[in-house]
Amino acid sequence: KIPNWFLRERGCLSGDLKISDNYLIIPKLEKKVKLQKIDKNNFRIGDFNFRINKPFIDLHEFLINPIYWLGNEEFVNFTDDTILQWYRQNIEEESIQFLFNNKRQLNFSQHFKQLLKIYEVEEKSLFGLHLALILIQSESFEIGNLGIEYLNLLSQDEHQEIFKIVSYFLDKPILAKNLEVRKKLFLLAIKHTKQTNIKKIFEIYLKDGYSLFDENIIENIVSNKKILESLDILDEILNEYVQLKFKIENLEETIISTLLDLLSQAGIKHPTRYEEMRRKLVKIQLIEDWPELSKLAQDYRTKMRKGFRKWLGVNETVAVDIENNEEYGWDDVLIFEEDLNDSEKILLSKVISSTQIIKEAVFLFSKGILIGLNNILPRGIWISKIRDEEQLTLYRISIQTRHQGSFDIIFHQNKNRNIMEIKSEVNWLILAGSRFFVTELVEDFGGYWDDYKIWTQKYQPGLNVESLFSRDVKKDEQIAMEKYFYIWPFFIWNATAAYINFWRLTSGRMQLTNPTPDKLIIPSHDYQLGTRFTSLSDRSEFTDFSNLLFNFHDKFIKPIESKYSWVKRDSSWKYIFPGLINAEGEYEGVEILSLFLLELKNDAKKNHEIIFQLE
Repeated sequence: KIPNWFLRERGCLSGDLKISDNYLIIPKLEKKVKLQKIDKNNFRIGDFNFRINKPFIDLHEFLINPIYWLGNEEFVNFTDDTILQWYRQNIEEESIQFLFNNKRQLNFSQHFKQLLKIYEVEEKSLFGLHLALILIQSESFEIGNLGIEYLNLLSQDEHQEIFKIVSYFLDKPILAKNLEVRKKLFLLAIKHTKQTNIKKIFEIYLKDGYSLFDENIIENIVSNKKILESLDILDEILNEYVQLKFKIENLEETIISTLLDLLSQAGIKHPTRYEEMRRKLVKIQLIEDWPELSKLAQDYRTKMRKGFRKWLGVNETVAVDIENNEEYGWDDVLIFEEDLNDSEKILLSKVISSTQIIKEAVFLFSKGILIGLNNILPRGIWISKIRDEEQLTLYRISIQTRHQGSFDIIFHQNKNRNIMEIKSEVNWLILAGSRFFVTELVEDFGGYWDDYKIWTQKYQPGLNVESLFSRDVKKDEQIAMEKYFYIWPFFIWNATAAYINFWRLTSGRMQLTNPTPDKLIIPSHDYQLGTRFTSLSDRSEFTDFSNLLFNFHDKFIKPIESKYSWVKRDSSWKYIFPGLINAEGEYEGVEILSLFLLELKNDAKKNHEIIFQLE
């Protein structure tokens, strides 16, 4: 369909037009343009291909809308420069969408000279944009780069009308034939696109593959404030690609590797986001049925950890006391309790003085406070032993600084546990210590130091459930009986929720083997602190809901109710069920309880009391 106004503008009648060999021709003007149907909805118009969901091509829509003809040299040559005057709209119709540009021999040198003159005087025009879009189709970086520079000039003022048109072409990487030009187009896109379009931009450019995202591009991405605020989007895209496992052959030559690298570099360049990026990488690392991906995520996590610790800086060996102007070192700072032997003192002194273990832990636990020897008072680190177990020893490290306050850290020092077991637990500690399900399941995790077999956690004062009962009963049994009779249901409810949340954390693959009263801290006064597990070391595979729930009932509830029978008022299952609903939500919780009920009916006689409560 050709509009009558176009014929008038060209001084033609309909009889002056011809269609031949897929060309629309105006013989008397010696003008022609390619109009070719490639398949059902794919049409070539000039140099560009479009998807057109209409029964016919309406040239009116192409002539008045510059997004359809800018950079399309053959189409513009057909109309001459008068097309610049026909601009009426700049929004892409749903029924007409750009697909790709066709390779054609263009007069790039002439266009380069024309645009250079326009660019040097900073003229902002549609014709200049047209020339720029032609130049970025060149395979020459020098030619294409001038096009990019002009696009950048037009993008400086987001309030100008031409900016909206430029934005349309920023997510068209297929226009750029030279890889380096395409990279610059991408950087321009993430610089000027709206926050809401970040995911779309990444999805489009990621289709180009990992070769587009070199070291410089990744550096620019993680330095972009807009992207930094959208890191969850990259994580979301990563998870979508992970779901396509069956389509992937060489993992390292995919954009999964690129996305992992982006998260890793974000953690290095932005230390306050390190903990968040570590959690995202650990989540991928824990995908057990794809060992190649797990190993790749681990490699990038190691790279990020090394970069983060390099940023923390080396420890000072000497500091100056500002009060008396005297020098002091780590030996003047460390104070050990008497029950630590010489070998323990030597080990702890070495790890504290020669590594960033204190810096790292304080920075992560305080969410941004960086300390060194100079910030710590002489005799400012007090080291005590919490407990000595068969497989590990726990130390409390209390730090008093000059102006940043005080901090408490736990050192877990491995004795004879298998290193793979420890690293597996560390991974779960990282996930469980984050607000993955609104509340943490363990205290915040700091870092693991291979050379010393030590990992750090935030110290949170509080007794485990077993010790809490024991202490209060010894103090005054009558008061303890009254107190715990009323709050025992609260303990069951909270312990159940924490236990189920760990199962959720593992995507239903694993459960805690021994959720015993000595493994759980449940604050009886400060409810905001939340329920915490003291260890996640004993884990087993999930088999069914009967095993999951009876394991908790037998390991946590029975020992307390057997030892302190006065806490038991009625069936404890009536408090387990709401705890599960609290963790899972009503819909999923009811579904789990329905499955549990079906399992119970396999031995209805034995389980009749629980069945009665569920029905």
